[in-house]
Amino acid sequence: YNGNALSCGYFSNNSTNNLDAVGGIVLSTGFVNDISNPSSYFGNINTGGPGNSLLQGISGTIINDAAVLEFDLIPSFDTLSFSYIFASEDYPQWVGGDSLFQDYIGIFISGPNPVGGNYTNQNFALVPETNQLVIVNNVNSNKNAQYFIDNASSPLMFDGFTTTLQVNIPVVANEDYHLTIAIGDGGDRTSDSGIFLKSKSLTSQSGLTGIYPINQNRTFNIYPNPSKNNIHAECKDGYKIFNASGR
Repeated sequence: YNGNALSCGYFSNNSTNNLDAVGGIVLSTGFVNDISNPSSYFGNINTGGPGNSLLQGISGTIINDAAVLEFDLIPSFDTLSFSYIFASEDYPQWVGGDSLFQDYIGIFISGPNPVGGNYTNQNFALVPETNQLVIVNNVNSNKNAQYFIDNASSPLMFDGFTTTLQVNIPVVANEDYHLTIAIGDGGDRTSDSGIFLKSKSLTSQSGLTGIYPINQNRTFNIYPNPSKNNIHAECKDGYKIFNASGR
């Protein structure tokens, strides 16, 4: 982790804060302890945090108060997935404003690209089915509104945030990758933002692995799930189970 020590922490959900995530890690351009204030509170902290060249590269603006989490990983299958929520005090006043003064997030990966060559800090923090960056100008009540939640009143500081967004990254199984998750203030050090990383959502999956239901009315149960050792499968006839190689 790189950033102010008070800009990274854990969060847990309750039934009133509108977040579609039971818990996980949160990074902020302010102080994470402020997030539990109600939406009437204005989060506007200068953390003195560093800039970030990766965020600057995708935004074209100066980045301040960056909070960056990065680590190495080896996926077991051909797709790397996880879920996150972007939230910001830039809502609603900076919607339609100068993009040089908005907050930016990035989910950058480096490692083998299954179609050839390598990813070199390629950003996957994009509005689903588009090449648009996840910022307040691209996700709000008027644009890509299906991914926006107006947080007018709840015990959560940010005035607006996205629905849970899922990243799916094609990868090569059993190869080394480096993942960097970053957030920063764009152009200034005002109006805090956060990225919530959903607990237990980081997984690798295979398009060749799955349970094929021939008859949807028949039952199937597998437990424990997840498991590191033996698993038990209970089913009636009518299912085919494939392993990672498609057999």
